[in-house]
Amino acid sequence: MGKTMVALMAVLAAVPGRAGEDRGKPYGGGGYRPPPQPYVQPYAPPQPAYVSPPTYYQPTYSKPSIIQEPYQYRRHVDPGHWKPPPSDGGPEMPPVMVDFPDVYKAVVQAYLKEQSEKGSGEFLLKDDVSGHVFRLRVAGYSKDSIVQLSRDEAFACVQFESGSGEKLDLDFYVKKRDVGEWAVSKIYVHKVDGKARFVYNADHQPVSPESLASAAAAARSPGKAAASKVVPKPKQPAKLSAQISLREPSGNDALDGGETGKLNVTVFNAGPGPAYAVRLALTVDSKAQVRVPSSLELGDIKAGQTATGEVSIEAPEDVVSGKVKVTVEAREGNGFDAEPIVMELEARAFKAPRLEVAGVAVGPGKVVKAGEPTKVSVAVRNAGAGPAGGVAAFLSIGSQDIFMSGEPSASIGELKPGQTKTAEFEFFVNKRYKGQGALPISVNLSESRGKYGTEAASLNLALGKAPPATKVFAVKGKESLPEPEAAPAADDVDIPPKARTERDPQAYAVLIGIEKYRDLPAVEFASQDADIMQSYLTRAMGYDVRNVVVLQDDRATLTDMATFLGPWLEDRVTAGSKVFVYYAGHGAPNPRTGEGYLIPYDGNPNYVETKAFSVKQLYANLAKLPSKDVTVVLDACFSGAGGRSIIAKGARPLVTMTKAPSPGENMAVITAAGNDQISTFYPEARHGMLTYFLLKGLRGGADADGDKAVTTAELFDFVAPSVETEARKQHVEQTPTINPARGALGDKGSRVWVKLR
Repeated sequence: MGKTMVALMAVLAAVPGRAGEDRGKPYGGGGYRPPPQPYVQPYAPPQPAYVSPPTYYQPTYSKPSIIQEPYQYRRHVDPGHWKPPPSDGGPEMPPVMVDFPDVYKAVVQAYLKEQSEKGSGEFLLKDDVSGHVFRLRVAGYSKDSIVQLSRDEAFACVQFESGSGEKLDLDFYVKKRDVGEWAVSKIYVHKVDGKARFVYNADHQPVSPESLASAAAAARSPGKAAASKVVPKPKQPAKLSAQISLREPSGNDALDGGETGKLNVTVFNAGPGPAYAVRLALTVDSKAQVRVPSSLELGDIKAGQTATGEVSIEAPEDVVSGKVKVTVEAREGNGFDAEPIVMELEARAFKAPRLEVAGVAVGPGKVVKAGEPTKVSVAVRNAGAGPAGGVAAFLSIGSQDIFMSGEPSASIGELKPGQTKTAEFEFFVNKRYKGQGALPISVNLSESRGKYGTEAASLNLALGKAPPATKVFAVKGKESLPEPEAAPAADDVDIPPKARTERDPQAYAVLIGIEKYRDLPAVEFASQDADIMQSYLTRAMGYDVRNVVVLQDDRATLTDMATFLGPWLEDRVTAGSKVFVYYAGHGAPNPRTGEGYLIPYDGNPNYVETKAFSVKQLYANLAKLPSKDVTVVLDACFSGAGGRSIIAKGARPLVTMTKAPSPGENMAVITAAGNDQISTFYPEARHGMLTYFLLKGLRGGADADGDKAVTTAELFDFVAPSVETEARKQHVEQTPTINPARGALGDKGSRVWVKLR
């Protein structure tokens, strides 16, 4: 058909509303009559109208269906007067309403007013093609060119200007839902800066400009068109054969509910003569309600040549699981047909996505401060069983003293079941803000179907405070279909388990998570690793929050590490204490000796003796403590080959530690990888690989005997194979280690980390 026409349809929020005082002109002699009773306007989240391309078929585009119940503007009117269209021998058109332009304008104005109130005073429109959010204001109405599609549906163009200077023509469709009830039903982005994305044919169907030009050219050459209908008589026979293949978006070789795939049919003429007027005839044998077009013209195929046709095969969201048989016949104008071919495929019932906010993190300073820009990262997760396309997040601010620094929306794209991606925003609060508690900042989530987004969810940010440790909160989505069982989420470990571990006032912990270094590359998710580990210790493992030190980023200098891993512990730990030390960040080997070092925020792998903290020194400090129960977890590696490891400039990678230092008799040490391996992270879960499975084990995954108590031995037995298996999916060899060795743990193996409820 040529270039694909882009016609965007708005997904409109289902919110009843009133037109205010703009009553328009008398309509049909009956005039305007107010609704018989007031309408209650439910809460609707502030977000832009979301637009996405329609589904279409050759040779013309079909009318896109309404994806979501539209905004309802209820205006009761009399049926109105009608007059017949002029008779010019053309197709019969629906009658034209008299005095309808004012009613049309009132309906559109009410919709725009309602949307603007939800968009902080602006009409926001999300363009699914460019991902851009337009801030629009009305420039004019084309009331004199309203197209009446039927007695109950019409459309016209409304001109807009954006805040950045673009000029947009939007075609607003209005439809009568019940007796006298009109609503905006859909919107097309028709033109951007005068460039049309599509055109209308004589039947007011949106088509590509190329398609319309081809039809016009054929109309100008009636003789040629008529001649093409005459099939030439062959002098030699054609011999046709056909092949068929399926292409579908999910890559699972099945047609899932809501998917549109493509059937590619190739017809080869092996005969000595040409094949004339070849046409594909398609039939579907299925109870699954899968749809394909009935035919496709291929034209003439010369001897020894092929022709290829592509047709859409669509499974609606209400598709029934089962086998689908598509029969394709290549029919030739003189009867030299190919043998029928059959494509058998599987249709699968629709699985709904379910979007939720999985985490909130504040930028470098970790807290929101008045008068300073604040960067906030919002982790968005698909906790449903089906994929979500066109996912976007929209930040909403509910105070005049809080300002947006950048765009209010962030495009996330596709989210597979269980997958998590991050949306980034920036805002700032002035010094006049007097609100108490959480700032009035919330986020909405949307996706291309318009059904499985979320209502507004507060980010729970407060001035002078870091985000709460519990970072996962789900919001009920707008599902219109029964929700299937959710797929397991990769980052559900961010919530500590419900536990019955006794509070131990003599338990001490030092947690170090260095994500951003002063002079070195960042370590993905290391800061979050430390945050969540603190939450587990203080909410499930019996540690008092006052006895847990967390060193992150610029608060984890060499001096800080030396202080809290040395004198701070020495001054507090007694013989009855238990100690937990956790490190997530860069490790580095000494290129000369192979000795391993922990790299602080201000560290330098070129001078590890003076700019890093040696693992040997760490073990020596902990061995001096009077406690008999010391546990160390190092989510880092020391090979210098990448991952959570770094090496001096000019040194070769894989500088294997000659021998890992021996921990003290009071210690059990779990490390992320062997001496010659790298440690990696789990991007979907936003954690280091070791940390993710450590947390997962503490939630009960490691409770092998089912006694609700997770021990050191059980935890390592769970973590080691889990990390090894998942790392191989990333083409990485990573095998966690424990010291003393698993068989030599003795009583250390029975130490209880957490008692679960």
